[in-house]
Amino acid sequence: MSKYQLENSHIYIDGTDVPVNKLEIKDSELLHEIENELLVQAYEKFTNELVEDTKFDETYFINLQKKLLA
Repeated sequence: MSKYQLENSHIYIDGTDVPVNKLEIKDSELLHEIENELLVQAYEKFTNELVEDTKFDETYFINLQKKLLA
């Protein structure tokens, strides 16, 4: 069962417990694997972009969220 399960929600692909997604993946295990890989890639990218004077302010986190959700 998917970690996303909520009853009677329009966010799911019909007949599944998988949320609608850009990749149109209907298999929850595959979706979890891809999510994990994308998060690892994002982590590596963002940590590589850090410099000694990086400021973790509101602007930084707004831009981080935009990149993650793009």
